[in-house]
Amino acid sequence: MEDADPDTSDRAPRPGRPRRLLRGLTVNLLGPAPDPTGEERPEPEGERPPVRPLGLLIVGSLLGWIADNLVPELLGIVFEDELTDIGSAIRSILQWVGDVYLAFLCACAAGVGGVYAFRLLVRYFAGHDRYLAIRGWWDGWRVRKWLVRNLRVVAVISVVVALGLVAGHFALPFLQRSDCRPPAEIAIATTRDAVVRVEEATRAYTDELRRDAPDGCRQVHVTVFAVEQAEDVREAVAAGIEGWDPTWGPLPHVWLPDSSVDVELARRINPEARFEVVGSMWTSPLILAVPPEQAERLGAVPGQELADPLAALREVAPAEEGPVVRADPGSSTAALLHTAFLYRRNGAIGPDGTLRSEEAVHEAEASLGGALSSSAGGEVALLCQASGLGRDAAAALTTLDALQALRSAEQLPADCERRRGAVTDLVPLVLPDDLVLDHPFVRLDWGVDSGVAEQVTALGSHLTARRDGAVTDLAGHADRAGGALERYGVSLGEANILLAVDVSTSMAMPGEKFDAAIAEADALAATATANDRIGLWALPRTPDPADTDAQRLVDVAAGTGGRVRERLRELAPLRESTPLREVIAEAVTELAGTSARDGGPPMLVVLTDGVGRPRGGRMDAARLDEAMQGSEVRVRIVAVGGRDQWGDEAPCEVDQIEELTRDDRIECVAVDPDDPGQAGRRLLAQARAGEAGGHGTT
Repeated sequence: MEDADPDTSDRAPRPGRPRRLLRGLTVNLLGPAPDPTGEERPEPEGERPPVRPLGLLIVGSLLGWIADNLVPELLGIVFEDELTDIGSAIRSILQWVGDVYLAFLCACAAGVGGVYAFRLLVRYFAGHDRYLAIRGWWDGWRVRKWLVRNLRVVAVISVVVALGLVAGHFALPFLQRSDCRPPAEIAIATTRDAVVRVEEATRAYTDELRRDAPDGCRQVHVTVFAVEQAEDVREAVAAGIEGWDPTWGPLPHVWLPDSSVDVELARRINPEARFEVVGSMWTSPLILAVPPEQAERLGAVPGQELADPLAALREVAPAEEGPVVRADPGSSTAALLHTAFLYRRNGAIGPDGTLRSEEAVHEAEASLGGALSSSAGGEVALLCQASGLGRDAAAALTTLDALQALRSAEQLPADCERRRGAVTDLVPLVLPDDLVLDHPFVRLDWGVDSGVAEQVTALGSHLTARRDGAVTDLAGHADRAGGALERYGVSLGEANILLAVDVSTSMAMPGEKFDAAIAEADALAATATANDRIGLWALPRTPDPADTDAQRLVDVAAGTGGRVRERLRELAPLRESTPLREVIAEAVTELAGTSARDGGPPMLVVLTDGVGRPRGGRMDAARLDEAMQGSEVRVRIVAVGGRDQWGDEAPCEVDQIEELTRDDRIECVAVDPDDPGQAGRRLLAQARAGEAGGHGTT
């Protein structure tokens, strides 16, 4: 016999679990809703508390917080609101209402939550009787009765105020003013590695000024730009307004060099130069960054200070095993200080920078292992270059800032990404003798009224408020840096190179021949210093299959490494012929009679696969021999692969290349796919030293 189901016809539907939870929360917080007649009534089971109003209150609180915090920030970022007077007044009112509204919500939450917590404590510690007494007082409290009775009204007002705040903030961009005065324009010249950090600091400062302005207008706009060669900026600052090259950027109001040594060297060039050091923005130690296996052999830990890190490295890793890269001391102050420290430790220069031993200078350079210097791109680019010198990363004389920037970067430069681990795993060893970059804020005076002197002063005070200069022996460091820079330029030699890149369609197939050619040319240009003379041609000049000319992209001149790299990125293998003999003859004729001051004869470097010939015939060997007769120009063909790159046919064994290398004055250099860029850097070293290199292929 089945049991009859209980009668549930008059029972109210059982609310869902979320609603029951909210109901219980409301009853515990506020107690039961009062009787409309004002009489007290017991709490019947199933009493429905004002759940919907409480939910509205919670939603309104959330919307109010968003309206008062997130929306203004979002709109400030998107619209950079510069408001009319009406718009500014509305924004001020909205901010005031929002603050009062949030204070009200916080008071309600604190009051209700405090009473609830107090009741729980009494119930737990004082017993049930006292709890009931306090509960009775709470239930009879007029404020509580009003709050419960009018909770729906409070909740609706909460939502309306919140939505009004949101709508008001979204309306502000439509009240953007068109009559804001142009902001004061401040230009800052700094180094490539410092640009991002300086931009972040100045952006935060100018945004703060805009938020605090009564009219909401932007008060100051700061332009930050980098100048590649630190030596050029020192000379320009010392020379005055006539010394500034407008191709670098606008005439700066502020100079942010890497070190106070830059300022001292500029002052020594012209003691009458008008500039003022306000203070230091931040400091970064100079380091020798070594691969982990070499650090392990040294028994060194990250951040350890060594009296002579390079000498310690050479005890466990000879120069041929562990090359060390360094930026060009003419373009990088960090590299200049590293070089001065190296020469001083080696006995090449004295404490005052005077030369003690020319032989010691060459020995100091040789201790780096033949790794060449980088001309552009800063210390971050130097570390990327270090990753490509061999199968494992080379060590680098650099800064702690640069290493940390690479470690924290979400995306490394393209030439770094492939060897990310080799770059980011380098172990920093700190140099002694307060060798740090202190990044001084230098206010420049070009002798003309800039109209922004007050704003520059305020900016300098803000950016250097918590920093003092960190270079203690400034005069001594400047003495040694000046002496090192002079001796470095004499010891290194200069190259005179014309690069000719094959942009015919055969370079695009198969494999990655064109990319390999660009990598070699880019490595050579990146390694060149300001003293090296580099030029760039592309062959052929036009898409015509019969074209036998070359396109001149960068004339051979000193300090063009950066320009050559820019033009290399613009090239693509879209043309037809490969006029090797014709271009070699033309280039040899143009280079004849030119030479670097302290290097050897000029060098022509042709990067090609040797596949393809001009339609309608080509120059024969006799005419090429005639063009090269009596010339000192050395010709190097960098072969990047024949029909199959790195396949059965060796790159230098392509027919056209073999024909050319029968001439004793032409040599073929095959690139190593496992060591991109090494062939280009090796040719640069040969050009500087005037080495013949040998005949045939290497």
